[in-house]
Amino acid sequence: MENMELCKDTPEVTVLRHQLRDAQQSGNLDRVRALVAEHPELEFADDVNLLAILAVCYCILQRREDAEMLINDLDTEDLSDAGALADFGLVLFMLGREEMAESILKRACALPDAGYEAFARLGTFYMANDRLMEAGNNFERALHMNPHRAEVVSNLGGIRFRLGFHEEALELYDRALMLNPYLVQTREMRQRTLQALDRADEIIDEAQEALDKDPDNPDRHFALGMAQLQGDYFEQAEATLDAAVTRFPDRDDLKKSLVQIWFDRQQFWKAGLRLKEWSEERDKPDWTFLLLNQARIESKYLDSAEESLEELRGSDIEDTPTYHVLWAKLLIERSQSEEAVEILEKAVEKFPGHGEASALLSHTLTSLGRLEEAEEYTGNLSQTQPLAVVRQIEDRDGESSEEERKRLKSILESDIHSDDTRSRAGFTLARALEKARIYEEVFEPLIKANELTRKRINYDWREHRKLTDQVIKEFTPELLERLQGLGVESHRPIFVTGMPRSGTTLTEQILCSHPEVYGAGELPWITRITRLMPKVVKGHPFPIAMRHMNESQLKSAAWYYLRRIEKQNSDAPRLVDKMPHNFDDIGLIALMFPNAVIIHMDREKRDVAVSNFFQNFKASQGLMGFAYDLEDIGHMLNDHDRIMAHWHALFPGRIFELNYQDLVNDPENVVAALLAHCRLEWDDSVLSFYETRRPVRTASIRQVRKGIYTSSAEKWLRYEKHLEPLEKVIKIGYRSLDDAEHSGNKLQNVIAGPTGLVT
Repeated sequence: MENMELCKDTPEVTVLRHQLRDAQQSGNLDRVRALVAEHPELEFADDVNLLAILAVCYCILQRREDAEMLINDLDTEDLSDAGALADFGLVLFMLGREEMAESILKRACALPDAGYEAFARLGTFYMANDRLMEAGNNFERALHMNPHRAEVVSNLGGIRFRLGFHEEALELYDRALMLNPYLVQTREMRQRTLQALDRADEIIDEAQEALDKDPDNPDRHFALGMAQLQGDYFEQAEATLDAAVTRFPDRDDLKKSLVQIWFDRQQFWKAGLRLKEWSEERDKPDWTFLLLNQARIESKYLDSAEESLEELRGSDIEDTPTYHVLWAKLLIERSQSEEAVEILEKAVEKFPGHGEASALLSHTLTSLGRLEEAEEYTGNLSQTQPLAVVRQIEDRDGESSEEERKRLKSILESDIHSDDTRSRAGFTLARALEKARIYEEVFEPLIKANELTRKRINYDWREHRKLTDQVIKEFTPELLERLQGLGVESHRPIFVTGMPRSGTTLTEQILCSHPEVYGAGELPWITRITRLMPKVVKGHPFPIAMRHMNESQLKSAAWYYLRRIEKQNSDAPRLVDKMPHNFDDIGLIALMFPNAVIIHMDREKRDVAVSNFFQNFKASQGLMGFAYDLEDIGHMLNDHDRIMAHWHALFPGRIFELNYQDLVNDPENVVAALLAHCRLEWDDSVLSFYETRRPVRTASIRQVRKGIYTSSAEKWLRYEKHLEPLEKVIKIGYRSLDDAEHSGNKLQNVIAGPTGLVT
């Protein structure tokens, strides 16, 4: 459509206004973006009704300043109909002007020509403010006018659910899905409603029965998989969808759902293998290429991802926001966060409604210490994404208002939200309560957040105990006598190890403030070397492979590591790898690099435990799975103490013990000793480490920007009464699996992960 002069009341203006409103109400963001792009003259129109809906579209596209400018010039008396008033009320609501928004929406509903959308928007306003009875009344009025709007039926179901009328909610969700079977959130809420009615397995039975009657219908397979997934039967859902993909290879919705299960469970290798297979079958690049590269980046196959993304330049894929987000993630993994910010800023400008790009930009700016810029993007997100309150409080280092804490508590307690959303709100609420010094209320949301997260992961402390037993068995004085001194004599790497949340990030930031040191963050290469061992050491897994390792293989492993860190930084004479869990592999590190510095962080174990329990780690499917249960944390602490005792006995004097409490109480002397051990000259910049302009990507992202502080020392004493499960496990101490299984202690009866299997 060619640009036209947009004069008031012309047929063209009326058509365009309806097109914008239809695109907005249907949630068609691409259509909204296209209409706005095709008509740059829109904001110069003299039709206030058109400007009202345009302001709504600007909000949706994250152009809040443009929306503000439009509505500031609008006179509500000029708005000629209820639809335009409802548009104006909606944009006021999205911009946070809630009192005026309510007034305008009520005024729209009072007009004789008020349509269902006016009542639906007023209902949404009340729903967002937890005024549920008023919300329900307005949704009912909207449905009386238009009973076929599935989204409004679903919203009314949500009101009934939150009020505890689950039978009514179930009827409404069924009605909504009859009108529109593709409402994913409605289908999820129907399943939650069945769970609330203690009929959790009913939907699975229904889906299985429907599939048995119609096995050639791919939708039936999809429905069963989704039902199993909602019931937390992850393995069954995976099997159902995997079989369906084989049977119906043209159904991309089945493939996407299967990949999402693998992504949610952090099984990126599974997703990558299948996505590579599917992408090779495509005539041109599509979603499979994007998700394949996401899996590669998550799995740290960065070279493969970079090569693929380069090949996709010039294709239609390049014109998607996800393509730019993937490039940014790749650069962030390579510690090139400044370059990632440039890409993300362009992506947000080009795709202003893309929440992931805005959120990643905000987080990356925060990691670089550019906090005011980060807050600006977070503020924009808050108007269209309810969970943005989580990001805002995180970006303010836990500072919150009473109203924000009420909002977080509402999200945590509401079954209408997903477990992931609720857990994120819970962790943030606990942090906010602690910051506000309301200590007596902290642990209730914290326990709930950890329980919600643990439901989704498959962690068993025995797996790490088994590894610890094996490592201690294989790393003997005899092995040391055979291999010591045969590695590569490089002084470049500095390894900072210790329990997560023991001060590894702080120590790295101090070291990398020295002009000769580069901070590389948590590098995966030592773990990758242990996983590659079966391929190069006679098919033996680590640590058994150490029995058969020779000098050539040991040197090859060391050079593999050095080549990987060279790609990340080739200039600095020294480089810090602060992967905490490298404490499991100190023996291998010491043999690979006989001259490398190895630092171990020592911190009061209860402070470590509480700090882990407070943190919503991203690596929940890996070793960090222990952090969501106090007993699991206790077992990991016991493993850590046992293996560190083994390393000190095997390599006396080799490991530099750095006590966190000493570091925060006497930083100058402790840092001087640390630099001397690392064979680095003193430099005053190391005591101003918080000013170092390098990205911090771990859970300590905020702390290291504040300098040395002592507020987290002995934090555990505030919550001592909640730590009984931890104390009991610590008191038992480390026992090999054989000892545990043959003793009469309670370890025999621990439930192994979410499967419910008892060992």
